[in-house]
Amino acid sequence: MQPRGINYKDSTLSYLLEATRYETIVFADSDIQVKPDYLRTVTAPLAEAKIGLVTCAFVARNPQFLGSALAALGRCCDFIPSALVARLLDGGVRFAVGATIATRKSTLADFGGLHLDRIGSDYNLGKRAALAGYQIHLSECILESDTGRETLQQLFERELRWSRTIRFNRGAIYYTMIFCYGTVFCIPLLVVSGFSALAIGVTLLTFTIRYSQAFVAALSMGCGGCCAGFGCCPCAMG
Repeated sequence: MQPRGINYKDSTLSYLLEATRYETIVFADSDIQVKPDYLRTVTAPLAEAKIGLVTCAFVARNPQFLGSALAALGRCCDFIPSALVARLLDGGVRFAVGATIATRKSTLADFGGLHLDRIGSDYNLGKRAALAGYQIHLSECILESDTGRETLQQLFERELRWSRTIRFNRGAIYYTMIFCYGTVFCIPLLVVSGFSALAIGVTLLTFTIRYSQAFVAALSMGCGGCCAGFGCCPCAMG
């Protein structure tokens, strides 16, 4: 098929959308593993007219190498907690995740349809739906993403692509992410300060907070295996 824009994924989806016969549509990434009740679960909230889009978070499954283990760790301890914090700060979900986007054809058309010439189109779908007055439902269904053999290079390339997506969609707020890396900045702080008592105290506090958060995230989502680098299990996200 001839690409219709720079976003090949949405170009393909546009062809599939034209062939659909039903009002309810579900977009899902190809590396996502789902359960038998997946379609019923993600489409049920659309019974409410005010809900215009349903999306799902995901964790990585069965990491086999260092790259995939780091990816699994990031999904559990960074991605999902960040999504929940964003929901709190924004007063609701104002984004969508490409792992799953469930909506209606008429609703999709109402907030502008697919945009074929931009990156981060899945995030943008949720943003445009929210701006159009629809509620975005973050499903309790947490999916599993197959990153079992992902290499460090593949991990770097994807994280770089995601960073560009954030910068493109969020603008100047992207640069405030520098404040999210306290554990990294603690190392030069210790060196520059000559391992002063204050720097050691700040470092211990920062690491305690960060690793406590990671522990709570892994425990609450049943993803202890992710953080150990040997697989993970999905569970409900409260």
